[in-house]
Amino acid sequence: MRKFCARFILMIVDASPLHLAILGLLVAAMEAGLLFAAATYENTLFIPEGVGLLQNYGVFSSLFGDVLILMLARLCFAQVVLQLNGRSSGFQVRRRRLREELRAHLTLQTRLRFVLYFACLVGFLFGLYNIGVHLLGDPKTVWAGDGFFDESANPLGFAANRLNGFISWAVVLPVAAFFCAVTFYMFYRIADQGPRGGAFYDETHPDDFGGFFPIVRAKVFYSIGLSVVFFQIAAHVVTFDASAHHYVVIGAASLMLLLEQIFSSGFTIDRINMMRDRRLQRLSRAVARGGLSETATLYFMRAYAEHGCRKRQVELYGQALRVGSIGAAFLLRIAT
Repeated sequence: MRKFCARFILMIVDASPLHLAILGLLVAAMEAGLLFAAATYENTLFIPEGVGLLQNYGVFSSLFGDVLILMLARLCFAQVVLQLNGRSSGFQVRRRRLREELRAHLTLQTRLRFVLYFACLVGFLFGLYNIGVHLLGDPKTVWAGDGFFDESANPLGFAANRLNGFISWAVVLPVAAFFCAVTFYMFYRIADQGPRGGAFYDETHPDDFGGFFPIVRAKVFYSIGLSVVFFQIAAHVVTFDASAHHYVVIGAASLMLLLEQIFSSGFTIDRINMMRDRRLQRLSRAVARGGLSETATLYFMRAYAEHGCRKRQVELYGQALRVGSIGAAFLLRIAT
């Protein structure tokens, strides 16, 4: 099982984001075709006082939102590869060791594999709960509506939407969570190398972030992906009245946001800023000794100012995305 999962992970890593998006859209189109055919055959495209296929915004947000989430997670992970392979100042000494460590994570040889296993287990259990509500309980007590296109009385729609749910909960979201976990853990390891590991802040790097700007891009991709998750939740809340499992998903997404803040902003960015401050102190001492010209001093001062401005801009952008995505649920609910 582990070898199969590792091959699947490596297949996604080897695929370009464009090819991944095309494959994802083809799978989403296939799922949409199955759902539409089932609903057409069973006459459940629209259900008066109920939720037909074309009345269920959550289904379509999952179909095409999952493609975007997986692609964004892949782009987020690509920033680690770029950091290790690009002209980045930080790890000339231990770069090869970090590459080997990254490979071990991707082949599920480290403890990070439990992130994938746990996420798959949660998604699988969530799917079982959903099936149990339809087969053993009354879905009308959980979701608002007088009839659903995917209830057990409509076997084709039931089977098609359970397949859609399995792909989303047990495949796409766990894999995306695993890629993000690997990304931010590796960035933490990179920034934690310190001077002994060859990590240092390069104030002359063209990215205006000391050679560590890929982590900022990773944060942006992660924020956009999490915004898509919140939008999916909003689409489900608009379709149905908010229920207990909606609050569970909101809590899980909020936990992912908190963990990203702890590991990227709390640990990694702080270490990069510490390297920056130490470098600034050394340059200040060199200026005091007359070891730098006035032109060089002004250049380094401008580089550090740009670093601070770039960091603040990206942080504000990420916060705006998160607040906007959470607010979308309330705005859409009010509008409907």
